[in-house]
Amino acid sequence: MHPILFSLFDLLFIAFTQSILIFLFSSSPAYVILLTNKFKPELSSSDFGYLAWQLLLVFSEFISDGQQWSTVSFSPPLQPSFSWKKVIR
Repeated sequence: MHPILFSLFDLLFIAFTQSILIFLFSSSPAYVILLTNKFKPELSSSDFGYLAWQLLLVFSEFISDGQQWSTVSFSPPLQPSFSWKKVIR
């Protein structure tokens, strides 16, 4: 892929569209909880179950980020002859 096309893809999809998708994924459950809270203001076991599920997801993301960091940290360094100019051409 041409470097300019990849930069446009990076800017338009990864930076912009992915942020919108993450916002939609995180705001939809929060909006449902907000609407449900108006009809039934007390906390129920499903609220605590949802909280536990979200905390489990955050903890698993923490573990997987640590594993990825340790994998990248201990990987062999790039060869000294590596040059981005050769890749971009």
